[in-house]
Amino acid sequence: MKTCFHFLPASLLLCLAVGAAAQTNYQEYFFSNTSPVVYRYNPALTGEGPFLSVGDVTLSSRANIGARNYYFELPGHEGLLFGLHKDVPADVFLNGLPPESSVSGSVRYSLFSYGRPGRNGGYHTFEFSTFVHGGFNLPKDLFVLLKTGKTGIDYDLSNFYLKTDSHAELTYGYSRRLSDIVSVGFRARLLVGLFSVQTGLASLSIDLGDPGWAVKAVGDLDLSGWKAGEGKDVYSYDNNKAWRARKALPSGLGASVDLGVAIRPNEYLTLSASVGNLGFMFWHYGFGGEARAEFSLTNLIESAKKHTDEDWFESLKSLARDLENQITITGQPDGWSPRPIPFNADLGVKYAMPFYDRLSAGITGHFTKYGINTYWETRLGFSVDPLDWLEATGSIGRGKYGTVWSMGVSARVERFRIQLALQDNFGAKINHTSIHQYPYNQTITLGLSYDL
Repeated sequence: MKTCFHFLPASLLLCLAVGAAAQTNYQEYFFSNTSPVVYRYNPALTGEGPFLSVGDVTLSSRANIGARNYYFELPGHEGLLFGLHKDVPADVFLNGLPPESSVSGSVRYSLFSYGRPGRNGGYHTFEFSTFVHGGFNLPKDLFVLLKTGKTGIDYDLSNFYLKTDSHAELTYGYSRRLSDIVSVGFRARLLVGLFSVQTGLASLSIDLGDPGWAVKAVGDLDLSGWKAGEGKDVYSYDNNKAWRARKALPSGLGASVDLGVAIRPNEYLTLSASVGNLGFMFWHYGFGGEARAEFSLTNLIESAKKHTDEDWFESLKSLARDLENQITITGQPDGWSPRPIPFNADLGVKYAMPFYDRLSAGITGHFTKYGINTYWETRLGFSVDPLDWLEATGSIGRGKYGTVWSMGVSARVERFRIQLALQDNFGAKINHTSIHQYPYNQTITLGLSYDL
């Protein structure tokens, strides 16, 4: 996985705004006793009757950085100061940064899900959905360079990258009981790639002398798509300042499978284990190749040191425009490349209370890997459905980036059921603002189903 200088302005802007980061996580479904789509957590777990679900959406974010890593309150200054401001000590800013600032995010939209019991105790599910996932990684040395600007130092920017993928999924799932205790299930997906961007930094040189902050960069840039004809140009650039690919979609094909097992030694205890997204996407990268540019960071650095938001963002946009006007890209031959998709593994234990089986409690463990990014968390959770039409769930736990919690509610009216779940990390806000000090890790799930 590689990164390109062309995306530096957008990456920095998203990072400094504490942008979205994500992997899809369905632990709330496991804690629930009534969710018809619990098979998304483990394909061995299903409901009993037929259902139809439409328009489900899940948005997730994961990050190891927060506003407190980049903004500071100093005596004698009004408001917040960005870390590159000249009055923010270098050690105060740089010592608070992790070796790599990682942000990733995902959005999954399910157009429809359908499930029904089959013969011999089996259960069938069908689903069509779209999925977008992206992320970037900013090495600490990038900010050391911008803050201190020292020559003669070997800055390591090798893990500076940006990537984003999007694909559609057509999924078939099946589960069945092997005995009164053990159930197994699988979900097989056909993946159709919509777009993919992979970028990489090959070399970077910076001259801090007169006129200062002159940058020469060479990177690799891969964009999925299909060339419509012969020609060396990868993109056309019109007078309206818009990059236009001649033909792009669809540009990938792949497959994946989820596998799960559930063990119920008695009517109260449920043990769950599953792995998801075992597979690859093969992308056709018809655009890209080697990219080169020369530009100056002088205005950007000076505006950051003065710290007025207007000057900073105007300088950032000006730099982006300069790059668009003079970047050169050498085309590459068409070719297919395999890329991994976000892999996840889950373990769960849930126990319904014998004295009140409408109340259950449990624990889950979750792990996700996408490229070089990994994320893990474990939660203690509960569910209670005191009324036939109402259920509440909640959890608290610890993840790679801090303490996490969740809450959810499911309500039923006639045959319709709506489910809403929220997950977020604990963390104080910056004084007199609504900005989280700590990493912005959040998942929002909203679903509507109909019991057939």
